[in-house]
Amino acid sequence: NALYRRGLAHEELGQYLDALVDFNLALKLAPTNEGIIAAARRMKGRVPQRVLDPPSRPAADLWLSDHPYNTRSILQLADCDQFPGRIRGFTPMEANPVIKFPCGIG
Repeated sequence: NALYRRGLAHEELGQYLDALVDFNLALKLAPTNEGIIAAARRMKGRVPQRVLDPPSRPAADLWLSDHPYNTRSILQLADCDQFPGRIRGFTPMEANPVIKFPCGIG
């Protein structure tokens, strides 16, 4: 109900994309509410299609390392005492080990 009212406020202010986001969130909570469905359809018609479509290009450029590395050197680095609290393991989809450092990198 609050999301629906906030969406209506965004609509009155001309913030159609914000209104559509709120109406879609409200629809997740009440998917059969006819008022929310009508408001979401109304906003979808007002938001330009180019805003709704995902970009056709990649979001970021492909990153290429300046320094060559291999799994053995990374494991040697991860196994040293310089990085306490690290977690070493494997993921179900990868044969290479995965290392998580306390800072979240890995």
